[in-house]
Parts: sequence; structure tokens; C-alpha cells
Amino acid sequence: MMDGFDADIDAVVRVEGAFAQGFADYGDTTTTLSESLAEELREADDVHAVYPMVLSTGTVLDPSGEPVGTTGAPQFVMSWHDRPGSGYDLSGRAPNAPEEFVLDTATAQEAGLDVGDTTRIRLAGAEHEFRLSGVFTVAGATGLAGATIVGLDHAVAQDVVLGDTGAVSEFYLVGVEGKSQWQVADSVAPVLDLGTESVPMDVVRVENAADLGEALGFLTTVLLVFAGIAVFVGAFLIVNTFAMLLAQRGRELALLRAVGAGRHQVRLMVLGEAVVVGVVASVAGIIAGYGLTLGILRVAEAFGIALPDTTPVLDAPTMAAGVATGLGVTLVSAYGPIRRATRVPPVAVLRDEVAMPVSSLRGRLVAGLLLVATGGVSVARGVTSPEGDLAAWQVGLGGAAVVLGVALLAPVLSRPVVAAVGAPITLLGVSGRLGRANAMRNPRRTAATASALMVGMTLVTMIAVLSASMAASLDRWIDDELGFDFIAQPDGPNGTITPEAVAELGDVEGVERVLALRFGMTVTDDQPMPMGGIAGDEVEEAWDLRMVDGSPPERDTQFAAREDVADAHGWRTGEEVEFRFPTGASAELELTGRYEPSDVYPLPVLLDTSGYAEHFDEELTAFAYLDTAGPAGTELRDELNSVADAHSGLGLMDRGELKEFYGDQLASLTNLVYVMLAMSVVIAALGIVNTLALATAERTREIGLLRAVGLARWQLRRMVRLEATVIAAFGALTGVAVGLGFGWAFQQILVDLREFSVPTGQLATLLVLGVGIGVVAAVWPAWRAARMNVLRAISAE
Repeated sequence: MMDGFDADIDAVVRVEGAFAQGFADYGDTTTTLSESLAEELREADDVHAVYPMVLSTGTVLDPSGEPVGTTGAPQFVMSWHDRPGSGYDLSGRAPNAPEEFVLDTATAQEAGLDVGDTTRIRLAGAEHEFRLSGVFTVAGATGLAGATIVGLDHAVAQDVVLGDTGAVSEFYLVGVEGKSQWQVADSVAPVLDLGTESVPMDVVRVENAADLGEALGFLTTVLLVFAGIAVFVGAFLIVNTFAMLLAQRGRELALLRAVGAGRHQVRLMVLGEAVVVGVVASVAGIIAGYGLTLGILRVAEAFGIALPDTTPVLDAPTMAAGVATGLGVTLVSAYGPIRRATRVPPVAVLRDEVAMPVSSLRGRLVAGLLLVATGGVSVARGVTSPEGDLAAWQVGLGGAAVVLGVALLAPVLSRPVVAAVGAPITLLGVSGRLGRANAMRNPRRTAATASALMVGMTLVTMIAVLSASMAASLDRWIDDELGFDFIAQPDGPNGTITPEAVAELGDVEGVERVLALRFGMTVTDDQPMPMGGIAGDEVEEAWDLRMVDGSPPERDTQFAAREDVADAHGWRTGEEVEFRFPTGASAELELTGRYEPSDVYPLPVLLDTSGYAEHFDEELTAFAYLDTAGPAGTELRDELNSVADAHSGLGLMDRGELKEFYGDQLASLTNLVYVMLAMSVVIAALGIVNTLALATAERTREIGLLRAVGLARWQLRRMVRLEATVIAAFGALTGVAVGLGFGWAFQQILVDLREFSVPTGQLATLLVLGVGIGVVAAVWPAWRAARMNVLRAISAE
């Protein structure tokens, strides 16, 4: 779909990316070009047409005054040109008057706007009323993943967005027929000034795609990690299933050996069965995953999340990777049970019952203890000697070793833990005693069933602990380090606070001090460098900015740098560093000191306000922090709100609201993680269902005898449910205990998490959930066992 945007454009003339001011690549209203350059561009031999463009961001308000499309997707405002081949399909007419605009179809539908309706649009810190003259789709797509695109008459856009009728953001060039994009871009290069560049449109599209890929890269990594977790948990289910199925087929395998089949032949036969199961299950999983993706898209639409009108891609490499992963995991997981099953001697067929060879727990005990000890040492080294990424790797790899070690030790731990956990259910009579005894009967089976749930509970507990610790750390950071009572900020990712708004906030009676964080882009060592401007004499006191050495800048010829940035560039206190500014001028500034990384001041380089004013033409303020003379009463808050309301798009929060704001953001993130981790818990529940179903089939004669001696159906169902409950409780308790340890370890190495908090309520809920999983998972196996015919069950072999 991205290739359909501005499909007719061959090249773009723009300010060099290093000097684009702001926090994002779009919505830049501070770095502009002169529209007079258009005449020189048109004279180039390979240029057919030149379209001056205003590109910025803005917020569409619905008829009730509420913002539309505020889910984090970009909100574009641009000059509208009726260009053939642009990819924009307009219904209605173009904006030909100062009060008209066009809007993408999806946003118009979301806002409830029809052609001819009027609404307000927030642009450059002010609200303007416009009438909708047309709606359009882009490259045939009605949904743009929540993005908003507003088109204005070019002159109107210059006036209300840039505030300069002679300025533009970029020039779009259409080349002469037969000329390549590179030829068009190169043909205008001679007339461009320093700091301006001409770029082929395909390069721009690649840059945009790369930015999108980088933004989605984190999500892709997270999804792959959770997919790996799901596969790992599923491996426990496969091991358990093959072990039980082959145990039931013990006589069959022994008979094959007795009539002449070699051990390797039997092993290959069963491996062939595993191959068929792996391939069929993988293909079914791919189909189910594709269907789940379609379902997620529909659910997203139901919740008002607009996504592009594109069909999910299921290509051959993806299918091959899915089948290879599923098949590989199946074979690796099934090999151990298959190897043990094929060790049955042929003479065993002469016996009434054939038991699978069982290895001693001694080897598992030694290996488990070794892994736990090694992992514990790695975690301890990461916690006690944090060294950035190395500490995270030490804790992560050590934690993985501990999980594997606990999984190996689970059969050893299961008897005492299950005995203790299951003690209360013995009070429920014979069903409770039998259920507890069944859970203790086969430690390996119990451990394998519970281990899948243990892994899921470990991860969920760790996330819960880290989330609670992060919330506690944020509260402490706001209380201890943010030495202000209010924070003012734009309501969009690309907005700024006007100097007038900062001044008016400072003039409110009761406001003692306003500290504004100004920002801009420079170039040093041929690299873009964000730079901030703050009054140097207020930095240490108001922002708790800790200087490693030296002092904050006090003159326009000085700057300070964050310690890691200075070290990366080899800067030392007292030396001079050359910076190139958006004005085109260069200046050598003296490094007066280095400061520690700060949550309050995120920028890598700091100028004094005099230096900022000297080197930047326009004042860009990202945040303004307000300190009041005393407790902020209702009257003071009302006055501050009136100032904020007078400047459209300006938000104001006190400490409590700031905590709530960050808390909501944190909750949104952790809820997403919980949803993903739920998949591992669902797989664990399937494992319990599968194990109990196979176990009841394996114990058919035993169940028949229990029924024959007087055990009622309801007692049998209770027995199976209590057995599942004990197994689930064992996995949940182990997982919560291990997850608590991991949560503490990661909290220790994450410098931003200064508080360790245990969410006791959430952990108690997790334990109840774990027990509930056992109860729910046992419903079908218990029902199936209770419906067995008693006489047939007793006569079963």
C-alpha cells in the first residue's frame, strides 16, 4: 500500500535530515524552504512539474470537540494538489477556499463527518474551523492503520501551519517522461543551497518503510519471544503425550521386537509416526494462526482500531518455517520417550504387563542441581556486578538455566510438594485421598504436566513483579526527583509549547518558577545531535541533574554533555567541539562538564538559554515545569487551566495526574504482555487435559474396579478433578516462587527500577487462577472417566 502514496512523484527536495527539527521525521514546521526556489527547480531539464508542499501534523476534532484518531498513529496535514496519478481518489471536490479541507475516508467515518459538515482542526497550537469539501482513499485503502490525513489549500496551509506564505516544507518533483528518478533528483542538485538535498522518491519510500520497520521491530521481537515460549511450553505436552502413548503400546512394541524387528526399525517406525503428527499439527497450526490473524483484525475494527485494508500475508517461506519449527520440536520432544520405549526387551511380551524402562532420578537430580547452581551463580554475578547489557545477559541466561534445572528437579520435588499441597483434599473423603495418591503415583508424569504451567506462571509472575516495581519507581521518581508541582506539555507527539504560553503560565499568581525544556537539532562529527536549552543556574537545583565533573554551561559559548555521549565521542571537559546549526552557521563550544543520565532531562547535550537563543532561530519547547509558592489550591489550578485552554493542544497535569498518566501507559503495556503470555497458560491447560485423558485411559481397569467396589460416579469425577487441582497447584506454586526470584533479579539490574514491589494481590490471584486451571482442565477427562461401562472397564487389558 505504501507504494501507492504519491505514485506520480519522482524526487523530493527537502532540508537535510540531520537538520529537521523536532522529535519525529514528520510534522516539521520549523525547518522550511523558500517557495521562490520553485522557479529554479522548474528550469531543470529533467523536471516536468514542481509541487510546493506544506507537511505537518494536526488533530481533527469531531462535532463534539473530541480529538479523532488519538491512538498514537500519525496525524498528517498537507498541501492538497490535484495531481494525476497521485494515488488519491477524491470523492467531492478539492479545497478551493480558505475554510475548506478534505479528509481521508476512515477518519471522516470515525468522526461522523459528511461532505458539507463543518468541524475544527487543531493546527500549530490553535483551532481553526473548516468545512469538509471531499473525502478520499489512498491507493484504494479506506483504512490507514489509524492515521489521519488532512488536505488544505496550499496557501491556507502556508498561512495557518507555517505562518509564512513564502515558506514550504518540501518540493515534490515530477520528471520528464523517460527520465529516471535519479536523473530528476540530480538535475536540480546544482541549484540547491548547503543543507538542502534532492532525493529520489523510491529512496524516501525506503526510508519511510525502514522507519516503520524499526518501529515494528520491537513488536516483532516480542512476538517471536512469546512464540518461542509457547513452543517451549508445548514441548512438555509432546513429551508427556508420547511417553504415555508408548507406555500403553508397550506390548505391541515388544511383540514387534519378538518377531524379529530390530530396535532401530521400531525406533524409525515410531519416529515416522512423530513426523506425520508434527507435519499435520504444524499445517493445522499455520491455518489456525492465519484464521486467528483474521479474527484479531476483526476484533481490532470492533474496538475502533483502524487497520489498512490489506489481507494478511501467508507466503511460502513463512509456511516452511512454521512446518520446520513444528516438526523439529515434535521430533526433539518425542525422541526421549521413543528411545526409552524401544529399549523394552522382546521377552517382555511373554508377561501380562509390559512396563516402560524407567531411568533413575539420580541423573536428573544431579543435572538439575548443577543447572540451578550454575544459573544461580550467573544471576548473582549479574545482580552484584551490573555492567549494562552484560548484566542483563547474565541474569537472562542464568534465569533460563534455573528454569531448566527446576524442570529437571520437578520429579524429585513433586512427591513432597504434592503431598503437602494435597493434604487438605484428603479431608474430602475417599475421592480426595485417591486424587492425592494418583498425583503422587508417577512423579515424572506429574512433573512434566506441571512444568508447562510452571513456565507460564514464572513469566507472568516476573512481569507482574516488574510492573509493580516500575509503578512504585515512577511514583518515587515523581515525588523525589521531579521538583515541580505541575507539568505542561503538548497533547501530540510533534507539538511544541509556544513562548507566549510559557510566559502566561509564569505570570499566573502563585507560580514561583517555570523551567522550559527547549530542544533543537545540530550536527557534530557528521552525526545528528539533539540539543536542549535550559537556564544553567537552575539545572542542578530544579532538575536534580547530577554532574559527573565540571559544571553546567553559563554562557553562549559553552555546553555540557551526558556522560555516555561524551565518552562515545571522546570529549573531555575543557575542550572545544564544533557544532553545525540549522542556521547554516558553525560554532565551537567549550565542554564545561558531564552529567549522569537523567529521566527528567533526556537530551544528550545541554546549552544555556543564552546559547540556545544564539544558535536557534525559533524557540521550540517540549515541556514546561511549574513550581508553585505553596500548596496548589483550586483557584490556582483553575487559572492554570484557563491558560492551557487558551492555547489549543496544551495539557496540564499535577503530580497525581502524572502518576495516573504513566500508570495507564504502563497498564496498557503490561496488559498486552499478559495477553501474549496467556497463550502459554492455555497450552499448559491443554497439557493437563491431555495428560488426564490419557491417564484415565491407561487406568481403565483400575477405574472399573473402583466403580465395582462402590465408588460413585460423582466421587470418580471429584477424584479426577482433585488430581488435576493438585498437579496445577504444584506447577503454579513453583512458577510463582521462581518468578518472584527472577522479578527481583531483573529489578536489581534495571537502573530505572529503584523500588522492588511485590503485588501480593496479583500473585494470590495467579495462584487461584492456577488451581482454577486444574479444575477446568479436568472437566472433560472426569466426565469421560465417569461414563465408562464398569464391566468393559474391568475386562480391559
